[in-house]
Parts: sequence; structure tokens; C-alpha cells
Amino acid sequence: MRRADREVTIPSEIYGIMEKCEILELALNDEDGFPYVIPMNFGFALENDAPVIYLHGAKEGKKLDLIKKDSRCAFSMSTSHELILGKVACAATWKYESVCGKGRIAFIEGGEGIRALTELMRKYDPEHEHVFDERHLKAVSVMKIEIEQLTGKRRMTK
Repeated sequence: MRRADREVTIPSEIYGIMEKCEILELALNDEDGFPYVIPMNFGFALENDAPVIYLHGAKEGKKLDLIKKDSRCAFSMSTSHELILGKVACAATWKYESVCGKGRIAFIEGGEGIRALTELMRKYDPEHEHVFDERHLKAVSVMKIEIEQLTGKRRMTK
């Protein structure tokens, strides 16, 4: 990382940033040689002290086709955005916190899939208990990113 002074190295701080983020940008390998990037809702948890990210989506479509061909992915997320304008052009900067990573996506089902969907729902609606309709469970693919590389970065001062 070029700006080591902004690197976040403590895992619990990185996980805290992830909890604050609302959207994950998922990058997959497309067949035409260009990256395929899609914004996604996500859930986050620790499994055996290792961070995992949960995703869900339709049972068919380009995203699933690409994952089935190549499970490798990259992702990024950011939060706490605040623009700081400068006195001259190009002197503006941002306050932010961000996380980037790489990993492999695995499809999950059954109890593990329900736990993943529960974590995903907890992130966006922490006030309620989440009960899933069997019809909805059959209509979605549930996935997890098994993270292989994770970095955090922040700038919270001028």
C-alpha cells in the first residue's frame, strides 16, 4: 500500500469498517477479458475466526454464470465519505474508510445458507427477527466469499 500511514492493520478495525459499509462492489472475471463489476448487498461474519462475506442473488444470470466458470473474485467497499475542498483546483480530498479484498466464491445451501441470509438481513434490518419463506429460499442462490486477502484503509482527518 502506497500510503502506509492510512493502512488499517488491526483485524477488528477492518471488520468494523465492513460492518459500516452498505454496498460491496464485486468484481468477477468476464469471458471477454474485461472485469465484470456489480454492486451487491452483503452480510459479514467470522467463521472459525476467519472473515467471510455472504451474498445472494437470483438462481440464474450473468453473475452466476461467471462464478460457476471462475470462482475467483475481488471486492471493495467504502464508507464515512466526506469531501474536503481545497483552496485551489485539485487540492480537494476525501475522508473515508475502505476495505478491499480477494477470495473465492462458494455456493452454500441448507442451514449454512439460512445462517448466511440471516447475517445479510441482520446487517440491513437489525431490529427484527428474520423468518424465511420456503418459496423465497428456493428462489435465491446463496454464496459466500472465502477471503484470501483483506486490506483496510482510512483517512479521517484533513
